[in-house]
Amino acid sequence: MKLLKNASLLGVLAILTGCATVAPQPPVGFNNQLSSETVIATAISDVPKVQITYPGASCLLCWGAAALANGGVADEVGKLTNEDLAELGDSLVSKLKDKGLNVKELESTWKPMKLKKNEPVSENEARKDYRPLKETLDASHLLVMNFNYVGVKRDYSSYVPTSEPYAIVEGLAYLVNLTTNIYEWYLPIYQRHSPGLEWKDPPSYPGVINAYYQAIETTKDEILSSIVTEAVPSVASKED
Repeated sequence: MKLLKNASLLGVLAILTGCATVAPQPPVGFNNQLSSETVIATAISDVPKVQITYPGASCLLCWGAAALANGGVADEVGKLTNEDLAELGDSLVSKLKDKGLNVKELESTWKPMKLKKNEPVSENEARKDYRPLKETLDASHLLVMNFNYVGVKRDYSSYVPTSEPYAIVEGLAYLVNLTTNIYEWYLPIYQRHSPGLEWKDPPSYPGVINAYYQAIETTKDEILSSIVTEAVPSVASKED
């Protein structure tokens, strides 16, 4: 009986361990060798509004205390816009077109819903099955760019701040081949910038604001610089 209990316990641990060891998809450099026959459907979501949050201030009173303590910073963050990131989608599409690729721009509200799970057998294979979208979109590739956080955070432990305010941009951009289900670009976006020790400079808090714009600029540079602007090889040139 004891052996059976131990065996059952090991089985549970194996299942839990198996779930825990699923590695995240690593970054993949943009495939700059796409041919002129490539048709890329682009799904670029609207950029969220600039916000300030207090991770770790988990109770309502804790959050209220954090909001009160950071009211001046919050007022300045509330004046910031997301225009530069909102224009990034157009810059990305222009760069793809400059390479000679065919681009089909989808509505910003479009999302690849109800995709079946996929068990990857190849390196950089997506864990969802995008292949049915090839016919639906009439495209060879799907490019997705989405931001899930734009703004400022300040970490808390209950009522107590554990960090200075910092600017952060989080999101994901990827290009998936709709024939092979392989990522030909996968870029987790995480830019965190600190204003430095002298961030308490009311009323405009320039250190925090400058950190925000640095996060925006490095995000733009990271995304656009990954795509080399050069003419794509035509099918004819490949045959030659």
